[in-house]
Amino acid sequence: MLSQIDTATRRASNWLVWFSAIILAAMTVMTFFDVVGRYAFNSPIVGAVETTELFMGVIVYLGMAMTTH
Repeated sequence: MLSQIDTATRRASNWLVWFSAIILAAMTVMTFFDVVGRYAFNSPIVGAVETTELFMGVIVYLGMAMTTH
C-alpha cells in the first residue's frame, strides 16, 4: 500500500518539476527578448517584469513537491 502511494507521489512530483522547468525556460526566453527589445529597439515587452515575478513564485511552489518528497 505504501509503495503505491510512494509511486503516485513520485510521479506527481516529477510532473510538477517538469512543469516548473518549462515555466523556467519560458521565463528565460521572455527575459531575453525583453532585454533585446529594450536595448536594441527601445521597446520592451509590456508586463514582462510582473510576469517574471509570477513565474518565480510558481517555480518556488512547484519545486516544494520534490523537496518534501
